[in-house]
Amino acid sequence: MGQSLVVVLNGYDLLKEALVTNEDAFNDRPFVLLDGVIGLAFANGDLWKEQKAITMTIFRNLGVHTQVMSERISEIAAINNDLIGQQKGQPIDLEEILTLSITNVVSFIMFGRCFEYDDDRLIKTITYIKSIIVDGDTRNLAAYFPCLSFLPGDVFKLKKIAEQGRYIMNSFFRENIQKCTSENIDGHNFDNYVTMYNTNRNQKLEAGKFTHLTDESLIMTVYHLFGAGMETTSTTLKWCILYFLHYPETQEKVYREIEQEVGIHRSPNMADKNQLNYLKAFIQETQRITSIFPLSVAHMCSKTTNLRGYTIPKGTLIIPNLDSVLHEKKIWGENLHIFNPERFLDNTGKVIFVEEFVPFSLGKRMCPGAAMARMQLFLFLSLMVQRFKFVPSEPGSLPSLTPQFGLTVSPMRFQVRALERN
Repeated sequence: MGQSLVVVLNGYDLLKEALVTNEDAFNDRPFVLLDGVIGLAFANGDLWKEQKAITMTIFRNLGVHTQVMSERISEIAAINNDLIGQQKGQPIDLEEILTLSITNVVSFIMFGRCFEYDDDRLIKTITYIKSIIVDGDTRNLAAYFPCLSFLPGDVFKLKKIAEQGRYIMNSFFRENIQKCTSENIDGHNFDNYVTMYNTNRNQKLEAGKFTHLTDESLIMTVYHLFGAGMETTSTTLKWCILYFLHYPETQEKVYREIEQEVGIHRSPNMADKNQLNYLKAFIQETQRITSIFPLSVAHMCSKTTNLRGYTIPKGTLIIPNLDSVLHEKKIWGENLHIFNPERFLDNTGKVIFVEEFVPFSLGKRMCPGAAMARMQLFLFLSLMVQRFKFVPSEPGSLPSLTPQFGLTVSPMRFQVRALERN
């Protein structure tokens, strides 16, 4: 394709062989002209290893997997519910509310603070990131045809996206990072990604050690984590609500499970995770059938390698087709296109582990925020269903399940009525 050789990997066994067994050969990212290679998502070699290591360490230290983070996410989810409740059962498009709420979870992790829902710069940042999602296919052309950036005009919107990106970098991410840094000049407030990143970098520099952790790499990494965390989780939640409308019996099962295992007088939390099996199965089936990131993020072959008898030259772009796994008949059966959460449950109603369930990809390059995303999906959806029953905006008229394609696969915008249960 263009100036690059491209190999698309199909099927779980081949993806695992390339991205896990032969990870050293297939873990690099291609050069993305507009992003550079200084952030976590598109870094390679020692730069990527250090960025990945510090990111996972920070996530662990922030308690992304613990009750502390669970409580904070639940607080934001409760605000999300209150905003929905203000509509008093009238038709509403949940796009803005869900996106702003999930963005505030990511913001809390990145900066240690949340934003007002009418914050102008936050809204502009979200709008920009969403434009990347919509224009993702043309933006990816830069990886395959680098010469496009030198053409007159801006037929493929590459220059417009780059200009918007620079504005967002300076007006939102850089300023919030600087604010976070100045408010914690003594280094004692370890409640956010930025502070812990800077502290780790300063410790290395003071010890005379070399580090790839720089101001610019921090900005780009926060941008990548911010954008990915915001879009994928909010999109999955929208799909969940849409499937509730099309399969109302699944919504009723989720609610009855919450009612039985948690009750209606306290909010669900992560301690309830092992009791809310049908909810987890519903989320996983939504992730499987919608496959919102079907081609994952491109990899690049870092050295000439043999794979299944084929020679893959160094520099070849590798496209992991996650859709070929999540929609594989041999794995999921003849009814793979039918929405069925029970496929993730055993005969006792417990969630079963399915190795081929890979919505976050696999190998060392899989989504670093997967645990955070799972926690958000569980808490937001459980709190929403505990409080509301979601029904079509017009009785007998269901919104379409036809997806719209960009960098992610998202539902068409739709309205829903959220009826208070109690």
